[in-house]
Amino acid sequence: MRALNRIVCVLLAIAIAVAGVLTVVEVIAATTGNDPVFVKWHGFVNDLATNEWKTAGPRVAAIILIIVGLLLLLLALHRGKPATVALSTSASAVDMTTTRRSLQRSLSTSATDVDGISGAHVKVKRRKVVVKATASPGITKDDGQSRLTTAMQERLDRLSLADARRLTVSVRITPDRGTPDAPAGLADDDSTGSGSSGPGSQGPGSQGRAPVGASSNSGASE
Repeated sequence: MRALNRIVCVLLAIAIAVAGVLTVVEVIAATTGNDPVFVKWHGFVNDLATNEWKTAGPRVAAIILIIVGLLLLLLALHRGKPATVALSTSASAVDMTTTRRSLQRSLSTSATDVDGISGAHVKVKRRKVVVKATASPGITKDDGQSRLTTAMQERLDRLSLADARRLTVSVRITPDRGTPDAPAGLADDDSTGSGSSGPGSQGPGSQGRAPVGASSNSGASE
C-alpha cells in the first residue's frame, strides 16, 4: 500500500501542477485579450452559469468527486507496513531497530539451515511471522514442520523483538522421484535377449560361423 500511495500522490501532484500552469496561461491570455490557448473555457463557464444543482450534470459530477475523495481518504488512513522493526534493549534511552527486509532475509536463511528444509520464504507482518518452506525429499510434512517450528521459535526468542509476534509455519513436501520404470517393450526385449544368450548358446544364423580367433582354413593341416 505504501507504493500505491506514492504513485497516487505523484499522479495528483502532476495533475495539480498541470492544472495550475494551464490556469496561469489562460488567465494571461484572457487578460491580454487573446483567445484561449489550450482550454476552450468559455463554453464551460456558460454551462456553470446556466446549470443548477437539481440538474443531472452537477449531481453526477458531485457524486464522482465524493467517491474519489473517499478513496483518497481511505488510502491516506490505511496503515502500511513499517519499514523497521523495534528490538528490545536493556540500555535506557536507546531505541534499537532493524529493517524489515534484513530481518526477513535473516530468518529465511535460518529456516533454510534447518535440517530437512531445502528452501524457505519469511514475511514479517505487524502481528505475526509467516514462514513458508519446502521440505527436502524423504522428509514428511509433520516432521519438517516440527523441526522448522522449533528452530524458528528459538531464533525469534534470541532476537528479542519489542513486539511479540505469532509464528505461523507451513511446509510443502517435495515428491519423491524414484527411478522411472522401464518401458514394457524394452523390458520384454531385455528378457528375451538374456534368455537366449550364454555360453554355448547360438542364435539364428550363428551355425557355420567360426568363433572369433579360430582358423576357418580346414585344409591347412593336410
